[in-house]
Amino acid sequence: MRNIQLLYLGLLCLLLLVMGIGLVAPLPLKDNCDADTTIAPFETLRDLSFIKENVQRLETIVKKKVNFRNTLIHWNSFIKFRFFNSSINTDQAVIGKDGWLYYSSKSDKIYESFTRQNRYRYEELKAALDEIQSRTITLANNNIQYCHAIWPNKSTIYPEHLPARYKRQQQTKASKMTQFFNGNNSNSLPLVDIRDTLMYLKDATLLYLKHDSHWNDLGAYYAYVALMQQLHIQPYPLSDFEVSWETSHKGDLLALIGLCNATSITEKIPVLKYKGHKVIEKIEQDGNTGPLFSCAQAEQKKTLLMFRDSYGSALRQFISLHFETAYYPWKQYDAALVKELEPDVVICAQVERYL
Repeated sequence: MRNIQLLYLGLLCLLLLVMGIGLVAPLPLKDNCDADTTIAPFETLRDLSFIKENVQRLETIVKKKVNFRNTLIHWNSFIKFRFFNSSINTDQAVIGKDGWLYYSSKSDKIYESFTRQNRYRYEELKAALDEIQSRTITLANNNIQYCHAIWPNKSTIYPEHLPARYKRQQQTKASKMTQFFNGNNSNSLPLVDIRDTLMYLKDATLLYLKHDSHWNDLGAYYAYVALMQQLHIQPYPLSDFEVSWETSHKGDLLALIGLCNATSITEKIPVLKYKGHKVIEKIEQDGNTGPLFSCAQAEQKKTLLMFRDSYGSALRQFISLHFETAYYPWKQYDAALVKELEPDVVICAQVERYL
């Protein structure tokens, strides 16, 4: 173990030497895994007199200007990933078994969701379910059909690949998601729960991405089927879609641990493409609704309004086949927007950690 540690320290020293060379060598840079920030360069040394005001600006300039910075981050991350099964950014992503990556941000609610520290108190659960019931009744009185879906976290469907230390932190009590669905004991609310379906199917095919926090096209397809069934709309069978498997070296979790350039870290992902005659047109527009999705050949000449998060992005290619007009704003339920658009169907869908 000591020899391995010394080897790692030696590699770090070598990388620091390379960084020094990079300060003067005009060599090409790797892509920056960080969010890009456009800034103006310093024009004179006098700007440095305002260090307190410009420290963040200076840091960004260094990130952009120093050759090999991104290369250093890449190789440091790659070595830790390949040889130590470790992440350089455990506050955002952790590495589990067989190279599976999991989102771990405490500020974005995933950690407390997985460990079940966010469980409902009785009055909170009652208030949440009462809100959905009130919303359902109000929309029905306006001839609007409604359903509410909760999508499982990646760790809920694939807990077996989590690092052992994270499994030990999970409380044995029922999750907040289980509390939520068990609260609908009379099945009177239009809720969509796909946990059992995904758990049944996951041994036959991959449903979530190994290197990303989201599901893949197949996971999204089965979520689409459940939504359509809840709305009493006949979903298209899987045979109506061409399923191809492509090699991907991308993923939001790879980027979080500095490996957005790691072309050797790959996974096979399913890509679904509708084989029928229907065409979905995406129309960009101003406002808070996001783009409009139009399908002139849809059997139902209806308008859909779906409030969603990032998990909803992969669903649009399926759901839009059924509606002449569809909006997918990335936001929580907005009664004012419902009133403005006057849809025929409203869906609210969110990933488990945002309950």
